[in-house]
Order: sequence, then structure tokens, then C-alpha cells
Amino acid sequence: MEKSPQQKSAFRSFAESYGPGLIVAATVFGAGSIIVATRAATTAGYSFLWAIFLAACFMVLFTRMAAKIGCVSTKSMLDQIAALYGRPLSILFGVACFATCSGFQAGNNINTGLALNVLFPFLGVNSWILLSFVGILFLYWSSNDFYQILEKVMMVLVLIMLLCFFGNVFFFLPQIRGAELLRAVLPSRVADWQLVVSLSATTFSIVGAASQSYFVQSKGWKTDYLAKANRDATVGIAILTGITCIILITAASVLPLGSKITNVPSIAALLKPLLGNFAHTLFILGFFAAAFSSALANAVIGATFLADAMRLGKTIDDFWVKFFASVITAFGMGVGLIFGSNPIQLTIMAQGSTVVGAPLVAAVTLLLSNHPKVVGTKKNGGVVNVIASLAVLWLLFLSVNQILLWFGVRL
Repeated sequence: MEKSPQQKSAFRSFAESYGPGLIVAATVFGAGSIIVATRAATTAGYSFLWAIFLAACFMVLFTRMAAKIGCVSTKSMLDQIAALYGRPLSILFGVACFATCSGFQAGNNINTGLALNVLFPFLGVNSWILLSFVGILFLYWSSNDFYQILEKVMMVLVLIMLLCFFGNVFFFLPQIRGAELLRAVLPSRVADWQLVVSLSATTFSIVGAASQSYFVQSKGWKTDYLAKANRDATVGIAILTGITCIILITAASVLPLGSKITNVPSIAALLKPLLGNFAHTLFILGFFAAAFSSALANAVIGATFLADAMRLGKTIDDFWVKFFASVITAFGMGVGLIFGSNPIQLTIMAQGSTVVGAPLVAAVTLLLSNHPKVVGTKKNGGVVNVIASLAVLWLLFLSVNQILLWFGVRL
């Protein structure tokens, strides 16, 4: 039976309301989120939940600020930076975003291949990495309205993740240690800052947040859509953060501390005897959806910033945006093929490295969201600015800490 106009309108309303935010959230929540959350759980139980909550709050705040910049301004974010602070800063901003997305992509491609190989073990991991690379390029170049394709694909993949990871709740619910879980909401002594850096980077992706300004402009949203854009950002990030927490809680509840995790199949293998065959399949299917969605959109985000900084294009249908997205994807594939023997450690290090340029991106986004030439009278309130300033300082601390970790110095 054909749907009534009212039903069609309701569906379209949902799609229009939860497009850009779900894209950003699904980009941020990738294979790295699952791997880092699982490693954190097997290292310190529930103890790192506070880091996820803190990062999620900052992520919502900056995504809403970027949405405001996109809805209120008639220029792109990097055009505004160039006009107000000079083209060199705009280029530096774009390069930092491109480098950050390249760091994320290294883990996305190999983990897409690993998940497909577990589901369909007849080609080998490298073959699946190559095939997923070809599939992503096909999606990039086969359409003149890629945003519409991206939005639909992301909605399907997010739905798969919701069904898979929330479905696992029923298998481990009796094993949750309630008192210990509640204590983990508050910060405690940190024994492994690399994991805190990686958890924060994979949840609070400032480049992903900033990209919201481009996605709302791709939708054609103006000032009268600002409330919808804010709701969109909050709901999308809340959903994906909830999944990250579920993964950490699952692993902390059913896996012994110190469990050896060497690759994605090893995570699934540890869960299989504890949660059963069905839960094992759900986990792998959800893992694939997370890895592929992040691989697909992450490269587009980095490419958009770089192309706009170089004045070569600013929409995801421009030639140079697709070209740079293909370059990032090829880089991720190459790293996966060459260094994929230890994808867990590779992913954790890659996730951590993405915070190095994050303070610059966050600080400039905060400046733009308060500049009258960008947002007019819709500047941030005092409380928002205080919290956002704390977020910038937090990213600066994580960035410095990550650099020190590379030199073997632990705070």
C-alpha cells in the first residue's frame, strides 16, 4: 500500500532533521572508537567512562557552534577565516584538518577489510581492503549529488549500528557491576594517558564538529533552521556516544582485565563464548558499519577543508574535493596494506595522533562563533564560552601529552 502524504512528510521531516548531525556522528564513531573503548575496558574496566562523557559534551558544544556558523554565515568557514585572519591561517587550518582525517583513515580502511573478512572469509583481508577502497571511490565519483547519497548511506549504517550494539545489551546486562559503573562516571587516577588521549580523540573530533558548518550549508539550512541544526547535532552525537559507552561497558563486564587483543577478530573471538554466536555476528556487522561509515565520510571532510583552504572548491561535489578524498582513502588503504599486521596498536596510535592539530581548529572555531561579522547577534553565551575555553585547554593538554608520549615521556 502506498504511503499517505502525511506519512511521507513525517519520514522526510525525520531525514531532513537528522542528516548532517548523523553524518558527523557516524564519521567520528568508527572502528577506532570500538577498538579504543575495548582496549580501555580490558585495561581499566569501567574507569575511563568519564573521559567519554567529557569528550561527548565538548563535541556537542562545538558541533552546535559550527552549525551556527554554517546556518548564519553566507560564506564557508575557511572563507571567513581568510577574510578575518588572513589566508595563511586558513591554509594552516585546512592542512591541519586534512592531516587529522588522514590519521583517522589509516585505521578505517584496514578495519573495514578485517570486518568483511570475518563475515566473508574467502578472499583475505588485503583483498577486502582493496575492494572496499574501490567501492568508496565508486560512491565518490558516480554521483553529482554526493551529499544525498552520503546522507542515505549513513542513516542505514547508523541503523545497523544501533540494532547491533544495543542488541548486545541483553546478552551482558546481568553481568554489569553497578557500583563500579557509577564510580567510573567521575574522574579517577589515570594509569594510561595514551588511552585517554585516544578515547578523547575518537569521541571529541573537533574536525568532525567543524565540518557541520559545511554539511548544513550543503542542506541549504539558513538561520531559521538553527534550532533544528542544534537538535540534529545533539541527537546524533548522543546516539553514537551511547554506543561507545555500551561497547566499553560490554567489554568491561564480560572480559577479564588484561585480555589480549591483537586485532578485530580477537575481540569478537573473546566475546563469542561469553555472548554466543548471534551476539558475535551482531558485533562484527556493527563493527563493519562503523568502520565503513567513518571511512566514507572522514575522507570527504578532510578533503573539503583542504580544497576550500586552497580555493579549489568547497562542496563535496567539486572535483578537487573528490580528488583529495580519494587521496586520503588511498593513503588509508596503503597504510592498511603495509602496516596492518598489528591493527589494534596502529589504530590506537593513529587516533591519538589526531589531537595534535586539534587545539588550533577548536580555538579558531570558538573565535568564529563569537565574531559579529560571522554570526551577527547570535554570539555564544557566557557559559558556553567558558565551557568551550575549557575544551580548548583540554585539547591543548592532550596534544602536548601525545607529543610527549611519542618521546617516551609520561605525565
